[in-house]
Amino acid sequence: MHKLSRHLLVFSLHILIALVIVGHPPTALLDNFIGNDTGDVYEMARNIWWFKFAIQNGEPLFYQTWLGYPDGINGIIFISVPLQYFPMWALAFIMPINIAYNFTVILWLALNGWAMMFLVRYLLRDESERWIPAILAGIVYMAFPLFQGHLAEGHAGLLLAWASPLYLWALFRYTETQTHIWRWLFACIAFFYLSTTGHILQSIYVLIPVTGTFLLGKLWLRDWQAVRRILGMGILASIVLLGALFPAILDATGEASYASTGGYSRYSADLLAIASPSFFHPMFDTVIGYPRRVLGTNLAEGIAYIGVIAGILALVAVIKQKASRWWLLLGLIAWLFSLGPVLKVFDQPVLIAGNTIPLPFALLQNLPGFSLARTPARFNFTLAIALAVLVGYGVAYLWRYRTVTWRYAIAILLAMGIVWEYQSFWGQPLRTATIPQEIINLRDDDSIEAIFNIPYQHALSAKDALFYQTGHEQPLIAGQITRTTPVNPAMLAMLQGTLDPILLNQVNADIVILHRTRAQEIGELDLLENRANEQLGTPIYLDDQIALYRVPQAETDSGLVYNFERPNVGLSGDMTLIGADIYDWDEQTYIWLQWQFSNNRPETDVRFVHIVDESGEIVLQADESLGAIVDGEIRTELLIFDTSTLADGRYLVRTGWYDFNTLTNYVSDDGQETIVIGQFER
Repeated sequence: MHKLSRHLLVFSLHILIALVIVGHPPTALLDNFIGNDTGDVYEMARNIWWFKFAIQNGEPLFYQTWLGYPDGINGIIFISVPLQYFPMWALAFIMPINIAYNFTVILWLALNGWAMMFLVRYLLRDESERWIPAILAGIVYMAFPLFQGHLAEGHAGLLLAWASPLYLWALFRYTETQTHIWRWLFACIAFFYLSTTGHILQSIYVLIPVTGTFLLGKLWLRDWQAVRRILGMGILASIVLLGALFPAILDATGEASYASTGGYSRYSADLLAIASPSFFHPMFDTVIGYPRRVLGTNLAEGIAYIGVIAGILALVAVIKQKASRWWLLLGLIAWLFSLGPVLKVFDQPVLIAGNTIPLPFALLQNLPGFSLARTPARFNFTLAIALAVLVGYGVAYLWRYRTVTWRYAIAILLAMGIVWEYQSFWGQPLRTATIPQEIINLRDDDSIEAIFNIPYQHALSAKDALFYQTGHEQPLIAGQITRTTPVNPAMLAMLQGTLDPILLNQVNADIVILHRTRAQEIGELDLLENRANEQLGTPIYLDDQIALYRVPQAETDSGLVYNFERPNVGLSGDMTLIGADIYDWDEQTYIWLQWQFSNNRPETDVRFVHIVDESGEIVLQADESLGAIVDGEIRTELLIFDTSTLADGRYLVRTGWYDFNTLTNYVSDDGQETIVIGQFER
């Protein structure tokens, strides 16, 4: 068979396996997105739609004029990740968005397998039969549970992992060749860059450990020519990458969106993750119970199961194939960094005498660039590369001792066993691609200037709002590019906290969409629904998921200016006040607070807000628990005090936290038990 025909046949096999991983008939993919209810697939869909919409309507491709209305949001970061949305947006011109998305992610999975096969065939060049071991290596790579987890989360950019094996292939050719050096140098730089075009942080999770271990190997062998070439290539490739990332580096909005979110420990891999299959697997969930304790809150990011079959084949390679042992080192380095800054077992930090056990990533997490890598578990993308290559070596060794007939039968059984053992969802979760017709009908309403979605602070409500924009095609008051909206959070809190037509008219919000299911999830449905009915009247559309309200016309000169402070005052309980301000409106005093937490906090922690008169007496206060809080979480509050009956004078507003069990205040670095927010006069 011609070599090209073989490659096409292998690629077709990987397409078939990708469909098995998805676990649904193709017809189900015509009306749904592959992805779960808590992931990013609706956000992806909106951004795919924007590229198409912008081209059709003459809008800027990167500056998001229909988000953060009327100012817009800088989306220049899209330049740095061109393949995160391409070819999806191009396909969206000829097919529905969900089909374009589903087709592309299946394509990426298959390309991952083919690229690994291509690399392992090269590494096994001294073997007489290379195809079957290389194909099995490709299956291990594309089906590795971490990829399945990110597929479920809608992280399409992270599924673009085919360039990394090709980068390694080019790196081998570049360091070994004596001719066409510039050709292979260009290939290295090209695949180095392409490895980051789905997600720029793959430069940290994959390129640094892969290149560093490769360099270490050449240093060990004292191959000084290869060392010089790698260093020179690394410098040139880094310059090219920095040039591509330069617009995003200059984008303070994108940086802030990433930097404002912590959670290193929360998104680190558990020590037992490599031995923990998905608890959705019907066999493993009944036979062994511990995976749910290991992966229960971190399945998508933290799953890194190497598997019994792949593990045995990798062990054979390490014992019998000397060339494979550098790949074992690469896998161990990646696995160690994936554990994050502190050791976790059963998804809880291990404590010795009340102290956590620090790990090597703790030395890196606050360095420039690395501070954005808040998900250390993603180093396991590199573990997947190392494991797949080890499997290829292991199968190649065993292949020497089997007859032709039995070899192919065993290969089929191994492939089926690996896919079966790695299957993490037994039918990937699906999200509907259907938008209510009432939402679509807003598209032709020329009286609408912008739409405000509530609850704005619910991350999933915000993503649903982005998807609905593909139906109504109207500007949004909020919206986001990465993680959280950069729109003034105090303004959003005041709009939602009052739903006053005067304030809504001031920002040109003509429609309010209440996401009823999402509001119910955070216990705010009754509050928001009652407020909306009182302020905005009867909804123009209502179902179990959403309610649409048209904002009545009202005077727009409220006099409110939504300035706020960023005090960034930390307290000993691992909470930091990152935003605060005081607003007077309609004879009420609104106090806006924003807290960031760098560790898990119990529900026995109490946040207090005191309004103090000139004599130092507390005249109004609000002491309450915000419930259990997880590492990296950000909480936003809007507290409303009726200050209309207070005596004339000046009042101080202060806040802080205390432990309810001991009634002991958490203190700032300078020993203060309260944080002064500001003052107002009556």
